[in-house]
Order: sequence, then structure tokens, then C-alpha cells
Amino acid sequence: MERLIVVRHGEPSSVQPLSLRGSIAMTKLANHLTKGIVQPVCILSSPETRAIASADILGGILGVETEKDDLLGLCPEPLLQAMLPLVYELITRKAVDAETVIVVSHVPLVNHLPMYYGKMALNALFIEHQLGYGDACIITHQDKSCELVGFRPTQPQAAPQQPA
Repeated sequence: MERLIVVRHGEPSSVQPLSLRGSIAMTKLANHLTKGIVQPVCILSSPETRAIASADILGGILGVETEKDDLLGLCPEPLLQAMLPLVYELITRKAVDAETVIVVSHVPLVNHLPMYYGKMALNALFIEHQLGYGDACIITHQDKSCELVGFRPTQPQAAPQQPA
């Protein structure tokens, strides 16, 4: 495997899995990834609808089916240390057939996985990232690097008030 890409799902909506901003951010991320992606690609997703919707946008643009796995679902902080080795094992199994593995999941897993993976797979020390909605951490094996990328649209700012 050449790359592991850890993605926090796009911004959710109260009425559908992703807000418009979340869908736009995932589309921009997918377009960014097409420029440097190493094929074949495997996309693993949490079974939660917001993660599946995010992974499906990535997969649609990259031409890859999404695989759902319960290990990538919502994980409370107290269970995180027990889950990381299991998620690492899942990634290494999928890496046998893929040059790029994309994991779409939730906080706290997406914040801790790059650091754990760097230590276990690359003997590298990565700092913990706080991924926002739609952010990704791209770990490249060749240079043992960890790059944070994100395409979240910003909130429009209100026009300045004119003095009365």
C-alpha cells in the first residue's frame, strides 16, 4: 500500500445524511484526490449514513465501490484504544489488494488513527489532528508524511453595518 487516507465524513444535515456544504466539500476532496491517487483504491466506510454518503461521493468520482465495516462506526472514547488495533488490522488486510485505502469515519477515530497507523506501519511519529467535517489526512508511505487537507466552504460574512 502506498497511501492511507483518513476522512471525517462531510457536514451532516438534520433531514438528510449530508448538508449541501458537506456534499460540496466531499466532491472537492474527491476531485483533489484524483490528481494523486494510486490505483487500485479501496474505500472503507462506517455504516452510519453520513459516512456512507461521504464515501459514496468519493467512490463515485474515483470509480470505486464503498465497503461498509462496523469497526469504523461510532466509537466512544473509552473504547478507542481497544478499537485502533482492530481497525489497523482491517486496513492492512485491505492493503494487500489496494495501493490506496480510504477510511471514512467519525471523531474520535479519525483523529487518532493517523497517529496510530504512523507508529505501527511506518515507525513514524505523527501528531494528532483534529479533523473537521470533510477533512482528510493523507499518509504517504514513501516519504512517511501526513498531510491534512480540507475543502469546507466558509460561512458567508454579514455585510458591515453602516453607522446611523
